[in-house]
Amino acid sequence: MPLRTVRAPDLLPVGRAGCPAAALGTFFMDTFIMAAWEIWKMRDAVIFDGARPTVQLWTVRFKEQILLQLIRYREDHRLCISQWLDSVL
Repeated sequence: MPLRTVRAPDLLPVGRAGCPAAALGTFFMDTFIMAAWEIWKMRDAVIFDGARPTVQLWTVRFKEQILLQLIRYREDHRLCISQWLDSVL
């Protein structure tokens, strides 16, 4: 069975529900940084706290982090990002 290839633009909210393309660059970079940051924090928890990392825990924390960062975006971009977040995660 061939692996499904997912391209980054397919995961972004641009073009869906009239979302503007203006925030594509910053949204992609912010999302990547938040995902990496949550992975880093989970790694630290394993090393220092003996925690057990799971994909589900990472997903919850990543989603919470994006919701916290929504205040930084314009109102019209917030709706698009929220819709994207609900559809992807």
